[in-house]
Amino acid sequence: MKKLLFFAVFLLSAMNMMAQDQLSISDFGIEAGEKKAINVELTNSDEICAVQFDLELPTGISIVVKSNGKLDVKVNKNRQEEEDDDHTLTSSKLESGAYRFLYKSDTNMPIVGTSGTLITINLVAASDLAAGSLTGTMKDILLVEPNATQHKPGNVTFSVTATTGINEIELSNENPATIYDLKGNVVRKNATSTNGLAAGVYIINSKKVIVK
Repeated sequence: MKKLLFFAVFLLSAMNMMAQDQLSISDFGIEAGEKKAINVELTNSDEICAVQFDLELPTGISIVVKSNGKLDVKVNKNRQEEEDDDHTLTSSKLESGAYRFLYKSDTNMPIVGTSGTLITINLVAASDLAAGSLTGTMKDILLVEPNATQHKPGNVTFSVTATTGINEIELSNENPATIYDLKGNVVRKNATSTNGLAAGVYIINSKKVIVK
């Protein structure tokens, strides 16, 4: 009898673990100056109608800001009903530097499906991003069911591999090149060396080159 009771408790515990609703972001790599889209995935066994979380990105990586001043983020329409026009996504940058996201339905309409991308976020890395292994975090995650039941799964971290994208290049009288700044402006034509250039990152032969 004790063995049966233990097995029942174990099975119930396993089912509860499997039933957890969760957000995630896959590990990714990004190069200095690069733009990259990442996805916020929602895996849910319960019906979820609202999602809120704060996103902390590593220093030197930020969300692209569009010309209208809004963050460059979008919702995956495949996780909405065709007639769903009351789900709204709001996003803003907090004083702490983190980004807050809120995706909700005014009529408590559930999000479609039980897995897959919910939100796509377009990132940009600073041109002077240092190489290394970095960590981002989704915190204060809140998932809400249509009946107002709340799920708080805890913080989620993801790894970011940062690379400089800097190349070494040799210029000579036999191998001259035009040197550009990162905005595409010509700095020097038919250059045979980088001597005399201010320290910084330049484009030579379509590659980023650092001058110290």
